[in-house]
Amino acid sequence: MKTITLNKTNTKHISGNNYEWKPDNSQPYNLIVEDGININTYGGDISTDGGDTYTHGGDIYTCGGNIYTDGGYIYTHGGYINTVGGDIDTSGGYIYTGGGNIYTYGGDIYTDGGYIDTDGGDIISHKINCGVLYWLSMEAPDVEEIECKIIYPDLRTRSHWQERLSDWVDVSEGCYDELLEKIRPHLDNILASDKWSKCERWIIESWEA
Repeated sequence: MKTITLNKTNTKHISGNNYEWKPDNSQPYNLIVEDGININTYGGDISTDGGDTYTHGGDIYTCGGNIYTDGGYIYTHGGYINTVGGDIDTSGGYIYTGGGNIYTYGGDIYTDGGYIDTDGGDIISHKINCGVLYWLSMEAPDVEEIECKIIYPDLRTRSHWQERLSDWVDVSEGCYDELLEKIRPHLDNILASDKWSKCERWIIESWEA
């Protein structure tokens, strides 16, 4: 599989750190965006056909274009993904933004079992369909429909959840699967409490088997 590395010399400069790229999706490729530039396809689809997409903190804008990876992952290392109406479909690949936001503004996000982890970044979309959604924020994402098998709070929020769940279970140690085994026998009583914020309840309800 070929690798396409985008830099300031093989893309069209628009303004500041923003560069235009017109994708050629005629064969599978890995996409790498070099440090210091943001890529905008201006409506063109990014279709890597199994290849991975990696940016060194740069943003990806498609302005209505879709992003298809067919199993490849998307890793932006802090960069944003903004499709402005286009869909993101990884078909099993995961999406990790390292703190960057994901905006589709009406488009949908499908991973078909792959996980999504924004590491604190926000999501604004019409729909999310994924295997696992890892969520750091104490505010739920701005999404109309969420169809994820389970939502896990980021482990950096463990002390918060230990305090909130301490009436029923100790979650101060252990990983996700182990903690779920401890929590699930108490879920009815946990959910019956009126102490939960909208975001907390959204996360807890996903833990039902």
